Amino acid sequence: MIDWGAFVVVAVAALVGASAVVAIASLGIRLFESGSIAERRDSATGKLQRLVARALFVVCAALVLFGVYLIVPFFHSG
Repeated sequence: MIDWGAFVVVAVAALVGASAVVAIASLGIRLFESGSIAERRDSATGKLQRLVARALFVVCAALVLFGVYLIVPFFHSG
């Protein structure tokens, strides 16, 4: 028998997780592009925006790697 409650929990978690990763990556891309434009004008704000964008890319990669860790049982089986 299918446990529909668990199915809904997994579906909602996947939707929220995927949306979060896409939102973080999109914000990073937006900041990286606007930072490169502002950096052409010798602005310190541009450097800060690019730094924050790189940090967001690292967070996005960490979330993806954590998802792979959760999916692959070899990494966390005792």
